[in-house]
Amino acid sequence: MLIPQSPPILRPKSSKKKTITTLEAIWSIQNEIRVMKSLDHPNVVKFIDVFQDQDLVFLVMERVQADLFQYLQYYPGGVGLATAQSIAYQVLAAIQALHDTCISHRDIKPENILINVAVRSSNKEHNIEAKLADFGSCEPVILAEDSKTSSIRVGTVGWLAPEVFNPQNPINNGLSLDIWSFGIVLMELLLGSTHFNEVWLAGFDGLVIHDLPGLLRATQGGLAR
Repeated sequence: MLIPQSPPILRPKSSKKKTITTLEAIWSIQNEIRVMKSLDHPNVVKFIDVFQDQDLVFLVMERVQADLFQYLQYYPGGVGLATAQSIAYQVLAAIQALHDTCISHRDIKPENILINVAVRSSNKEHNIEAKLADFGSCEPVILAEDSKTSSIRVGTVGWLAPEVFNPQNPINNGLSLDIWSFGIVLMELLLGSTHFNEVWLAGFDGLVIHDLPGLLRATQGGLAR
């Protein structure tokens, strides 16, 4: 694998100032800093500092080796049950830490799950440490429950819950959306990127809205194999 075994200590995340032109963009950066500062959990990426130069704003966080999307490219058929269980447990722990503070993430996907990989010399199995990241889309759940709706649709197609696409209903931005997105990540861990891309993403736009049971049956066929 091309993942380094000893990552640097710090990980800068930069944003071009010329792209931060709306209140939503400013709020997203401030929100990400606020959420990371409020959490101290081994499965949540740690915030170190923020600084800027003439062109960029930098968020400095602890460094990890890769994100889960990159890792999954080495396993087009899935990572195996034991590895999937380990990663899922850690991601769920991070989600629970967020939910315990009445915050919903709203954009859970492999690119926002960072990992460190250590290979056990005895059996060459991977010992994986997973950390949830990218909190710019987070929203206080108390506000969501008070209003029952959100005027902003955020997240990534493929990991969004079906109710987000229903034009008949307002957007529900509560905790259940995070659980749906986590379930899709778990499915991707078990099925692998090939099945996920060719079956789930290929049918997502139409089937998740109009024939969700049919899409789930196709996915269950992949799990059975």
